[in-house]
Amino acid sequence: EASGGSVLVVDPNNGELLAMASWPGYNPNDYRKSSPEQRRNRAIVDAFEPGSTMKIFTVAAGLAAGVIQPTQKLYCEKGVMAVDNVVIRDTHPAEWLSLTQILAQSSNICSAKIGLALGGDALYESLRRFGFGERTGVELPGESSGTLRPRGRPWVQVETAAASFGQGISVTNLQMAMATAAIANGGELLEPVLIRKVTTASGEVVRQSARQVRRRVVSERVAQQLAEMLVAVTEDGGTGIEADI
Repeated sequence: EASGGSVLVVDPNNGELLAMASWPGYNPNDYRKSSPEQRRNRAIVDAFEPGSTMKIFTVAAGLAAGVIQPTQKLYCEKGVMAVDNVVIRDTHPAEWLSLTQILAQSSNICSAKIGLALGGDALYESLRRFGFGERTGVELPGESSGTLRPRGRPWVQVETAAASFGQGISVTNLQMAMATAAIANGGELLEPVLIRKVTTASGEVVRQSARQVRRRVVSERVAQQLAEMLVAVTEDGGTGIEADI
């Protein structure tokens, strides 16, 4: 029952944007009959609270920093944990979960524990490395940078915990797609490629885009470990079984 949305298809190996669609849409041949709301490119303009998809990058940051290990289990407080004056809850209460299970069952509490172990500054810097809080530089107008935290003020504990599972921050669909692509391609954040090549009518190449690496965000080893863990999200007991191939 969403009022709108967007879908992106990205090749994670070269950053090419293969498809980009927004809904509700409009007829470009008769755009005067549409509203600015309908013409907005939601994939790059709309900034939204990402929620549990951010747990991918919290776990990646924890593995990269060494505050957690791939085989480690965390205590999930049976589904209820207080941080400062806020109570964090899990939809699927549990006691001990492995990192794979934390992702599969989407544990807010264990994600918060990883974020708190990193600390607010380290988590913030890790999320910035994945491209959140800054524009991707895509060749389209109106791109939003999203929001990670108020300018000039570090996160307090409860904000660090909330950001660990994607609350209190905002991202764009394109930011999320490119960050996830970095996990899929072995740890490199790429520039999005909108136009692969421009040629003249006679076939002469006027312009050609090449694969551009913005920066390495995690090692190949961490990216591979995380990619293997994420498979469990779509298997029995996971929260994303409808995404199983």
